[in-house]
Amino acid sequence: MKKILTPGIIFACIAAIISGFSVFYNKIAVTNSIDPWVASFIKNSSVAIILFSLFSLKPTHPISQKIRLPHIVLLLYIGIIGGGVAFLLFFSGLSSVGATQSALLHKTQFIWITIFSIFFLSERITLLHVVSYSALIWSTVVIGAIEPFLWTTHHSFILLATILWSLEALAIRHVSHVMPSQKIAFIRMALGSFVIFIALIISGKLALLRELSLNDYFVLFGAVLLLFGYVVSWTRSLQLIPATTVSVLLALSIPITSLLSAIFISHTLTQVQIIKIIISLLSISACIGADYYIQKIGTKNNNEPAIK
Repeated sequence: MKKILTPGIIFACIAAIISGFSVFYNKIAVTNSIDPWVASFIKNSSVAIILFSLFSLKPTHPISQKIRLPHIVLLLYIGIIGGGVAFLLFFSGLSSVGATQSALLHKTQFIWITIFSIFFLSERITLLHVVSYSALIWSTVVIGAIEPFLWTTHHSFILLATILWSLEALAIRHVSHVMPSQKIAFIRMALGSFVIFIALIISGKLALLRELSLNDYFVLFGAVLLLFGYVVSWTRSLQLIPATTVSVLLALSIPITSLLSAIFISHTLTQVQIIKIIISLLSISACIGADYYIQKIGTKNNNEPAIK
């Protein structure tokens, strides 16, 4: 584990940085001018095409083990729910929810993944985890309170998408033992694109594709690049390190989105906001330290109380 810890953290940090910019970019440049379902279809299908093209140019590593029925079921969930339904929910909500609030809700993934990991995977959680997670939750909520927070149906869409993506992260982590992360990413985006395409037909929004202007495609090009970078780095990180560690690192995107909102929207960044961001960063560091401690001691006995 020690050999792949650093690369896994690097990929997760890259995903977090991209996510911080992506939420802000999609809120400001995409959802304000383009239907969220149409934008999701173009982005997801474009990323799927890029991934397929990369497979054609450079062969990936062969699958080390046979794929069995449980893996197929998980892949279907990853593609249909994670790559399709969750995207429809999230970007429908993002069209009416502020960038910082959306980032706040999206990055509660570490809470849901931790809960699911305890019950479904029996992962070990130490008291250091509990303390650092509590501090991270506090700092996350406070940072998210930069904008007025009035709960709406669109907030529920984003929260539900976050929960679905949390379960998807555990599925990717499991399937990555028998399949390269690049192929998982392709299946996710390809199946997800098909689901969104069906949704466009049913909703009668398919005709909106013909109404997009050259400027719309230029804006979507930036969103496609961000999504491609996020999906590749996120799935790769899940193949290397536990889903709980990845989800905590993704919380780094909240300060990034908050800073972007402060600079380009509110044009105000107070000392209090900076202190809150620092607390968030320290909490994330403590969470990673707890994960590293568990991996270091391995199966050795220790006297630190744990929750299973």
